[in-house]
Amino acid sequence: KFNQATQKPDQTVDNPLYSQDKATTLQMILRTPLQYAPGTKTVYSDVDYMLLGLIVEKVTGKALDEYVENTFYKPLGLN
Repeated sequence: KFNQATQKPDQTVDNPLYSQDKATTLQMILRTPLQYAPGTKTVYSDVDYMLLGLIVEKVTGKALDEYVENTFYKPLGLN
Protein backbone atom coordinates (compact mmCIF):
# COMPACT_ATOMS: atom_id res chain seq x y z
CA LYS A 1 0.00 0.00 0.00
CA PHE A 2 1.37 3.40 -0.99
CA ASN A 3 0.92 6.10 1.59
CA GLN A 4 2.02 9.65 1.02
CA ALA A 5 2.80 12.05 3.87
CA THR A 6 4.10 15.46 2.95
CA GLN A 7 4.53 18.89 4.37
CA LYS A 8 1.77 21.32 3.49
CA PRO A 9 3.28 24.78 3.37
CA ASP A 10 1.31 27.97 3.82
CA GLN A 11 0.28 28.79 0.27
CA THR A 12 1.32 32.46 0.26
CA VAL A 13 3.43 34.09 -2.43
CA ASP A 14 6.13 35.08 0.05
CA ASN A 15 6.51 31.51 1.35
CA PRO A 16 10.22 30.57 1.14
CA LEU A 17 9.31 27.08 -0.14
CA TYR A 18 8.55 28.76 -3.45
CA SER A 19 12.05 30.18 -3.90
CA GLN A 20 13.58 30.29 -7.37
CA ASP A 21 16.82 29.02 -5.82
CA LYS A 22 16.78 25.20 -5.78
CA ALA A 23 19.13 24.87 -2.80
CA THR A 24 16.92 27.22 -0.77
CA THR A 25 13.81 25.32 -1.81
CA LEU A 26 15.32 22.01 -0.71
CA GLN A 27 16.51 23.38 2.64
CA MET A 28 13.12 24.91 3.40
CA ILE A 29 11.32 21.68 2.51
CA LEU A 30 13.63 19.67 4.76
CA ARG A 31 13.08 22.11 7.65
CA THR A 32 9.29 22.07 7.37
CA PRO A 33 7.80 19.59 9.86
CA LEU A 34 5.03 17.20 8.89
CA GLN A 35 1.60 18.38 10.00
CA TYR A 36 0.48 14.83 10.78
CA ALA A 37 2.15 11.50 11.48
CA PRO A 38 2.70 9.42 8.31
CA GLY A 39 -0.32 7.29 7.45
CA THR A 40 -2.76 9.19 9.68
CA LYS A 41 -4.22 11.80 7.34
CA THR A 42 -4.20 12.70 3.66
CA VAL A 43 -3.41 16.29 2.71
CA TYR A 44 -2.84 17.68 -0.79
CA SER A 45 0.61 19.15 -1.25
CA ASP A 46 3.00 19.96 -4.09
CA VAL A 47 6.06 19.34 -1.93
CA ASP A 48 6.45 15.73 -3.10
CA TYR A 49 6.47 16.88 -6.73
CA MET A 50 8.95 19.63 -5.90
CA LEU A 51 11.26 16.99 -4.42
CA LEU A 52 10.73 14.68 -7.39
CA GLY A 53 11.75 17.47 -9.77
CA LEU A 54 14.94 18.09 -7.78
CA ILE A 55 15.72 14.35 -7.80
CA VAL A 56 15.17 14.09 -11.58
CA GLU A 57 17.53 17.02 -12.14
CA LYS A 58 20.18 15.52 -9.86
CA VAL A 59 20.00 12.05 -11.45
CA THR A 60 19.84 13.19 -15.09
CA GLY A 61 22.06 16.25 -14.85
CA LYS A 62 19.43 18.16 -16.88
CA ALA A 63 16.93 20.88 -16.06
CA LEU A 64 13.53 19.33 -15.37
CA ASP A 65 11.84 21.07 -18.30
CA GLU A 66 14.58 19.89 -20.68
CA TYR A 67 14.36 16.30 -19.40
CA VAL A 68 10.56 16.17 -19.66
CA GLU A 69 10.55 17.71 -23.13
CA ASN A 70 13.17 15.32 -24.55
CA THR A 71 11.97 12.21 -22.73
CA PHE A 72 8.20 12.58 -23.02
CA TYR A 73 6.91 15.50 -25.07
CA LYS A 74 9.05 15.16 -28.22
CA PRO A 75 8.74 11.34 -28.50
CA LEU A 76 4.96 11.68 -28.14
CA GLY A 77 4.82 14.46 -30.72
CA LEU A 78 3.58 17.00 -28.20
CA ASN A 79 4.45 20.67 -28.44
